[in-house]
Amino acid sequence: MRKDMQGLTKKRQICCLDDLINDVVEELAALALSANVMLTAQI
Repeated sequence: MRKDMQGLTKKRQICCLDDLINDVVEELAALALSANVMLTAQI
C-alpha cells in the first residue's frame, strides 16, 4: 500500500474512468513539462 494512503479508511466509491484519467494527467503535467515531454490523453 502506498505510504500516503496508509491510515485512510477503505471505502469503495464509484468514479468515472474519464475523471480518473484526467486526474492522472493533471498530476503528471508538471513532471512532463519539466522533462520537456508532451503529455496527452485521448478518451
